[in-house]
Amino acid sequence: MRRKHLATSGVLCVAALVLTACGSSNNSSSSSSSSSSGGSGSGGAITVGVLNSNSGAYSAGFAGTQSGIDARLKSYAASGGKCASVKITTVPEDDQSSAQGALAAVQKAVQQDKVFALLNDSAVFFGGSQYVTTSGKTTPVLGGGFDGAQQWLDPKVDNLFPVPPVADDHDVYDTQGKYFKAVGATKVAMIGFDTPSSIASTTCSPRARSARSTASTTRCSS
Repeated sequence: MRRKHLATSGVLCVAALVLTACGSSNNSSSSSSSSSSGGSGSGGAITVGVLNSNSGAYSAGFAGTQSGIDARLKSYAASGGKCASVKITTVPEDDQSSAQGALAAVQKAVQQDKVFALLNDSAVFFGGSQYVTTSGKTTPVLGGGFDGAQQWLDPKVDNLFPVPPVADDHDVYDTQGKYFKAVGATKVAMIGFDTPSSIASTTCSPRARSARSTASTTRCSS
């Protein structure tokens, strides 16, 4: 459900980008020329890539992403808004549930599909984050920043737009610790995935070790 909200929010951001492109096209003397990144002016068409796991171990959890995005875009087109006449075509970009697959997918999106923007709903986006913020930095990426890629938190990166804001996995939040202490828990097991965000949340930084309560909620390793 949380990922569905992230994807929907990303679509709304793309719609805002479309409005910007449409408005600037109407006001520009070069409104008849197409964008080099899969976009054109009012009444034209743009291509948006959708990065998620269409195959591999994570695919079951992302089965509804593409259809949900397409439904939301169809609703936007039917709304009759300022740029409803712009045809938005989505292109699936399969990360294959792996970091290597994510890199191949974002390279395809930028180089081959020449997308106007990329909607991210991938747990392994970190595999392609360096490419997207260097060679592919002219392509906006919107959506969930839940994969742990450090580029989401880099103030120098200006083409990543997370929805919602990205939490710093190395910060310490005491909500769960207070709960476990209140119910008398002394040992808690944590299960995660082989991704930066999951690894960071299931291990302890020096700051976390110094902030532990008397009822330990995690097993910290050096």
